[in-house]
Amino acid sequence: MKKTIFPAIVLFLTAMPIEAQSVSYLDNLAGTLAASNNSYKASLARNAVEIAGMGLENNLADPEIEFGHVWGQGHAGNKYDIQISQSFDWPGVYSARNKVSRARKAALDCQTEVMRNELLLNIKLAMLDVINNRKQMELYESIIGSIDSLSAIVAKDVANKDVSILDGNKLKIERIGIMSKYRSAFASYEEACAKIREYNNGEPCPGIIEALTDFPMIEKLKPMEYYLEEAGNNPQILYRSAMEEMYRYSSSAIKKSSLPGFSVGLRHENEEGEKFNGFSVAMTLPFFSQRGKRKVHELENKAMVQESELAVLQSNSEISTSYMKATNLYTEIDEYGKIFNTSDNIRLLNKAFEARHINVLDYISELIYFTDAMSDFLNLQYQYHRTHSVLTRYSSTALRPVSEKSLEISEP
Repeated sequence: MKKTIFPAIVLFLTAMPIEAQSVSYLDNLAGTLAASNNSYKASLARNAVEIAGMGLENNLADPEIEFGHVWGQGHAGNKYDIQISQSFDWPGVYSARNKVSRARKAALDCQTEVMRNELLLNIKLAMLDVINNRKQMELYESIIGSIDSLSAIVAKDVANKDVSILDGNKLKIERIGIMSKYRSAFASYEEACAKIREYNNGEPCPGIIEALTDFPMIEKLKPMEYYLEEAGNNPQILYRSAMEEMYRYSSSAIKKSSLPGFSVGLRHENEEGEKFNGFSVAMTLPFFSQRGKRKVHELENKAMVQESELAVLQSNSEISTSYMKATNLYTEIDEYGKIFNTSDNIRLLNKAFEARHINVLDYISELIYFTDAMSDFLNLQYQYHRTHSVLTRYSSTALRPVSEKSLEISEP
């Protein structure tokens, strides 16, 4: 049985009515692409290697086997000795290093989550690019269709000299201008689709792109305190916090590493047939190897604390700025929506022209006006969703990994 994931998601999403799709459908698609992204997988692999290597740092030193043989002069016989020894640090050092390793592992996990969070945001923004340019293309295509449907009437009026040749040419020129805007939107659409394929490791994903047909519902903003609280999930802040904890444990490990180390061995000597068995004990005094380490560590820890404070300030500033921008965009969208969601202005304009209530020049002027206004309305929705994506990038929904098991379907 071959398991597939993307078709299941696309089937689920495309089966939903467009008006019922919430922001979470973008989160699910972005989460699935991020989970299969090779850069993200490589980051996980690198972390696994580093974590495995951390355990090796706390291993005991290798046992030493020493053999010596000396030749006596004159009547003195030969002598040889064998010694097996094992060296180790102060006992408390190993538990301290284990704590450092655990804290470092937590920091690496947060670091990977930083990359994943950034990847999720970039994928969502690319998906919004696809949606926006597709909507712009649909708008310009509709306007071109309206112009083409009226071109025969204008051509007839020009022939009957009811409309001047100049006015007829203005309509043709306007069509060329709208067509240019369509081509520009199409080029941006293709660029956004290429970006989606890049996140999918260069592989085509038509099902994903076909699902990106409309903006999600515009959700009313919650109080800013809600988003500031969610910013506590910022992986960058969690990473800094984990690094601070690691430095605290490292401080204890360095302090204990300044204590003496030991070496214990078993010895066997043979001198002119006489055998001697015993043991040896040695002590290492780390006067020189640990010099300056605590000072360097203190400076690194101080820098990390300052970076953590800065990360919190930057995160809160980003949330505050995005919230104010989203609030203003929401207000403008609501005002535009009362106009565009209740009437089809282009259809009314076409009817007015067909009934000769307006002339060609008025028609062209009004057509440009309403087309630009509708394009602005779409761009407002696009900017709102981009800002909202930044605002909610640390929410539990956005950060939750997509369960591949729940999305898998089987096919023969």
